[in-house]
Amino acid sequence: MQLNLWPMISVQSSCGKPCESLTGIHSLVLAAEVAAILASGVIVGTALGLIRPAVSDLLDAASQEMIGVVTELARGVEGIQLVEKVWVRKSGSGFYVDMHLLVRNASTVCSGSKS
Repeated sequence: MQLNLWPMISVQSSCGKPCESLTGIHSLVLAAEVAAILASGVIVGTALGLIRPAVSDLLDAASQEMIGVVTELARGVEGIQLVEKVWVRKSGSGFYVDMHLLVRNASTVCSGSKS
């Protein structure tokens, strides 16, 4: 199937003048093709907007906003010198947080875990 978006067809009638009714039909066909392309673009855009949150939930994704909140909470805890990496994933209605923290050298593992 060949798709001609801009047909340049000159149809001549028996009197030598362009036939207006046939060229009008071609412009209507062109308008219908353009409208179909625009409508399909709207449909695809809407589908992506609806699917994106569902796929994020299925993949246990968490927002960057949640990562920022957890990082700021960890920085506010006494004894923590550096927050290196923070991973947040959603599981059901809760969140699991994994992070790499740097604590004082003088801290024991037990006291570092409690702070």
